[in-house]
Amino acid sequence: GDLEMATILLKECGASVDPQSVSRSPLLLACQEGHSEIVTLLLDNKADHTLMDFRHDTPLCRSTKASHTNCMITLLDRCKTDMVRSIVKAIVNRKLEPLKVLLDHKAYLDIDPKDRHEPICHACKQGVDNGLPFAVTILRKRGDLQEISAVKAIDRDTGGTPTMNVLIRAYAELSTHDLSRCVTRACLKYSSSNQDRKSNDNPLLSCFY
Repeated sequence: GDLEMATILLKECGASVDPQSVSRSPLLLACQEGHSEIVTLLLDNKADHTLMDFRHDTPLCRSTKASHTNCMITLLDRCKTDMVRSIVKAIVNRKLEPLKVLLDHKAYLDIDPKDRHEPICHACKQGVDNGLPFAVTILRKRGDLQEISAVKAIDRDTGGTPTMNVLIRAYAELSTHDLSRCVTRACLKYSSSNQDRKSNDNPLLSCFY
């Protein structure tokens, strides 16, 4: 990418950062090709990070699928992003390193709690061969035991889908340290809730049935 030329086009020629007559915006293209400095330039000039291409991919999705982690981090640092959609894209396209970037970033904490277990469900739906490494990574970095009931619901609702087998295998691959961190997250989440709770709300109980 030619940063100098892009700067001239924006500053001196009045080029639009979000032209309406193209199928992919400049920001989408910059993210797809991994031009992180141009991504920064476009965001500085108020480029719309929510615009999608014909595949319904946002700039974060495109950089995730292309494994351009520098572009990903720039978007995550500066924009309110489509985190869950991008995590799912990483899983479906088998992009493990981009998945780790998404899970490690502080923007993960902004995900709506009701959507937090969508990624692990998608990973388990991919089966053992394709989904297991991603399920293990999610558990290591963000597991809190509540994914047990979320994945179990898939088996119950769809019938015959072996998603729970993938989750069990993923837990079996965790080290004792990783598993203890999952339990700790579950306990902290349960103890910090201000909502009225019944005894069966305790996520630890999901381990025993």
